[in-house]
Amino acid sequence: ASNPGQFENDSDALWQRGHVPETVVSYGRVGINTDAPDEALVVCGNVKVMGTVMHPSDSRAKQNIQEVDTTEQLRRIAQMRLVEYDYKPEFASVMGINNTHETGIIAQEVKELLPTAVKEVGDITCENGEKVDNFLMVDKDQIFMENVGAVKQLCKLTNNLEIRIEELEVWNRKLAKLKRISSLKSTVNEKSTF
Repeated sequence: ASNPGQFENDSDALWQRGHVPETVVSYGRVGINTDAPDEALVVCGNVKVMGTVMHPSDSRAKQNIQEVDTTEQLRRIAQMRLVEYDYKPEFASVMGINNTHETGIIAQEVKELLPTAVKEVGDITCENGEKVDNFLMVDKDQIFMENVGAVKQLCKLTNNLEIRIEELEVWNRKLAKLKRISSLKSTVNEKSTF
């Protein structure tokens, strides 16, 4: 609609023109293909983004900054099972999911390893009337950051192995040199006994 607030009385309008040209503001929740959004924006269906999704990360907006234990992140990622699955048609239809075959993780399993990455979003009613109580969703951004930590830990392990290999190669060259010297001494001793 050219005036999103036209569906409400002017005094009850939830949509307003923004301060910047060609913008609309809504104070409340927005649902696309759903009439019960439980977050600022809920989209049931695919989202096409022709740009970047930005997250706040400026150190000036943060406090209590601490390094994380990348060993633990690697352990958790190693224990996460990556599976292929198909969404049930009655669920996919309600959620606006076109491609029902996916590769991913199972929220119940992730909850055992990384409980903060799983959120209960309430009950979901499928197209056939089947109700899924306490539906679980995963925070893929948090899992992505777990992967960053796991990769950092793998880099540390790889670097340590490279250093160890270089040390062993130095020792191997020294041992080969000692073996040649020992072999020369044996040859000299054999010749001197004749």
